[in-house]
Amino acid sequence: MTRRPWGRSRTGRYHTNHPVDTLPPIPAAVRQRAERRLLAELRRLQRRSPLRDGVRQDVVVDGLLVTLDRRPVSHRGSGGLGLSAAQLRSILDLMVADGRISRRGHRLGLATNEEALDPEMAGRVERLLDQLTAAGAAPPPLRRLAAELGVPRGVLDQLRDAGLLRRLAPGIDLPAPALAALNRRLDQLGPEVSLSVAAVRDALGTSRRIANAILDARRRDAAERPRGATASGGPVEPIEGDVRQG
Repeated sequence: MTRRPWGRSRTGRYHTNHPVDTLPPIPAAVRQRAERRLLAELRRLQRRSPLRDGVRQDVVVDGLLVTLDRRPVSHRGSGGLGLSAAQLRSILDLMVADGRISRRGHRLGLATNEEALDPEMAGRVERLLDQLTAAGAAPPPLRRLAAELGVPRGVLDQLRDAGLLRRLAPGIDLPAPALAALNRRLDQLGPEVSLSVAAVRDALGTSRRIANAILDARRRDAAERPRGATASGGPVEPIEGDVRQG
């Protein structure tokens, strides 16, 4: 009895858990339509979450597959693509290679410098961050301020995801640069383990609730940053005469 080599099938192909790459060639006209629709889908998803760091590739592909059959027949470019998810991914790979789309890990982004927020919303966000920064260690409740300025909750979530806002506790948010400035003052008082809520309250001239939230955030950050680094990310400066008095 003649035995076949281990792992080979009757057709001479090795057994594998992965599908064999047998993607058919894509006609140029179909590929161009797919590229336009992939760009439109990526742009639509980024506008929904403009401050997040890209969109997952599988979300772009799945979103296009779902919406392919929703265009009216009279719509320009409504011709069916007839492409699989694997073929759409291969087109995305080519678009990344020629620079039309950027890729970081599994996330995609537009290579062009399109505005993340429309000018009106960008102005509202800027006023929101400015007012929180001006408030220092006594920030107003974020939800109330956002409602007054017309900044929706989804944009607030994106500001947090982008690292522009730090949520210290429910109802207590500070812009990242403002929190770093407060931490520079506290770095002069001593390490996190020796700081009390009362000391932080007196140094910053704030309430016990906010002082406790800032102190908790410092301790959480201390567990994550390299040993010897300060909460503000910079060197400890000499203690100024008015620091303990806030």
